[in-house]
Amino acid sequence: MENITIRAVPFRMEEKVINESGFNYAWSLERATSLLGLGYSFYVEFIELFYTGVRSAALKLLTDPAVMRAEKDYYTQEMHHANQHRKLNKVLHKGVVFKERYHPRVYDFLYPIYKDKYEPMLEGARNDLGFSGKDNVFLKQALLDVAVFESKTCVSSFVFFEQLFDNGILNYTIRNSQNLGILYLLGYHFIEEIEHCSIAVDLYQSIYDEIVWSPEELANTRDLDDVEAIISTYSIAKQIGEDISRADIEASAFYSGIMANRRELIQEGFHPNDADVKKRRAYLIEKWDKEWEPQLLRAINQQSAN
Repeated sequence: MENITIRAVPFRMEEKVINESGFNYAWSLERATSLLGLGYSFYVEFIELFYTGVRSAALKLLTDPAVMRAEKDYYTQEMHHANQHRKLNKVLHKGVVFKERYHPRVYDFLYPIYKDKYEPMLEGARNDLGFSGKDNVFLKQALLDVAVFESKTCVSSFVFFEQLFDNGILNYTIRNSQNLGILYLLGYHFIEEIEHCSIAVDLYQSIYDEIVWSPEELANTRDLDDVEAIISTYSIAKQIGEDISRADIEASAFYSGIMANRRELIQEGFHPNDADVKKRRAYLIEKWDKEWEPQLLRAINQQSAN
C-alpha cells in the first residue's frame, strides 16, 4: 500500500491567486494551457465531492484492511484538494452554484451533465433502488468512474510535471508565470493525485474482484477527453472575458501531451502500481517534496515581499 503524506498549503490560496494589480489567469506561458488548468480546477472539485456521495456505501463492502487504511488518507487528501480548489473557483465563477440533495456544489455549467450522468449514480448508490451490496450497479459504476478518473489524472499529472517542472524547466516556468498561486495549486494537487491514484483502483478491484481497465472500459473511455473539464474551460474562459475553441484546446501542449500519454500508458489491465509507472510516480513525488515545492514557495514568498 502507498505511503500517503497529508500535505498542507502554507498560505491562503485566495490571497495568492490575486495580486495588487488584480487577477491574471496566465499561470502558464501558453494561453490554452492556462485556461484548461482553470477548467480542471472546477472538474476536480466536482468529482472529488462526487466520491464523497458514494463513499459510505463503498466502505460497507470493503474488507481488505490495507485498502481501508489507505482509503482514509486518500479521502483526506481529496477533501483538502476540494477545499483549495473551491477558493480559486470562487474567485473565477460568477454564476450559480447548486446545492443538490446528493452533491453539495454543482456549478451551473456542470448542472446538465450532473443531472444526466452523476445524480442517477448517486441516488442509486445511496438508496439501493432494488439492488444491494455488490449487486448495486449504480455504486459499481460510480466507483469504476472514480477509479478511471484517478488513473487518467495520474498519467495527466506526469505530463504537467514533465512539461513545466522537470529537467530544470521550473526556473523558466516561474519566470513566465503570471500567477504562481495557481501554478502551486495545480502542482500540489497533481503530486497528491500521483501519490494516491492507485488506491481508487485497489478499492474497486478489492470489492468486485475485477480489473478497472478491462477491454470494455478501454473501448468506452481510452480516447475520450475529460468532457467535464472541457465544458468548464469553455464556461470559465467566457466569464473572464476570453474565448477558446476546441481546436485551441487540442493544439495546446498540455492537452495533446495528456492524450498521447494516456494512449501510451493506459492499456488493458493498467494499474498505477505497474513497475514503470510506479517508478515514475516515486521520482516525481521525491522531486516535488525535496526540490520543486521549496523552489516554488521561495518564488511565491519573494513575489509577496516585493
